[in-house]
Amino acid sequence: MAGAALLTLVLAVCLSVCVADDPDFSGIDPLMASYIDLGYFPGAVVLVGDATGTLFTKGYGAYTYGVEVPEGPLVEGGPNPPIMEETTMFDMASCTKVLMTTTAVAQLYQTGDIELDTPMVDERHLGPGYAGRGGTKVDITPRNLLLHNSGLPADPEPNFWEVGYDCMQTRQEQPALTYDCLVSIADTVYNMDIINPVGEVYLYS
Repeated sequence: MAGAALLTLVLAVCLSVCVADDPDFSGIDPLMASYIDLGYFPGAVVLVGDATGTLFTKGYGAYTYGVEVPEGPLVEGGPNPPIMEETTMFDMASCTKVLMTTTAVAQLYQTGDIELDTPMVDERHLGPGYAGRGGTKVDITPRNLLLHNSGLPADPEPNFWEVGYDCMQTRQEQPALTYDCLVSIADTVYNMDIINPVGEVYLYS
């Protein structure tokens, strides 16, 4: 049902843009309000654009259905749970692999700024610091990472979103994802060691 609702939203927005030179976006407000009330999602940000730029953008609802998020930048001087705004950032999760990572690697490969079969510890990539505490990552290449056969575990232990992870936002279960965790996440990626031989075992991460 949630998938159908989102598809309906996309179609409604697309049709409103495609059939009119001066599109009317007034139907989006009641549509979003109904989906939030029905429990499909607590909040969202809608953006419609074309080759000329942004035609419509607006935030709806909140981050959660009444569950407060941990204290931090998201709630300083504002409501808790925070409301959705046009500038709200979302965790794209694995969508980033096809929408961003693959595209970025393709562009870097075309310009010669990345070598798919040159180890990540090379200075042209992440450098020697990427080898890990046990030095087990010296043979991992960008190709290994793209193919999910680098030998790395699927997730760190503890995981990024678990209470035990060293980040201010992980004081409760399912914390809000904010950018004060970036240093901790980078340290984890650099320090983690492989659990399988490089290039031999497929493990999605």
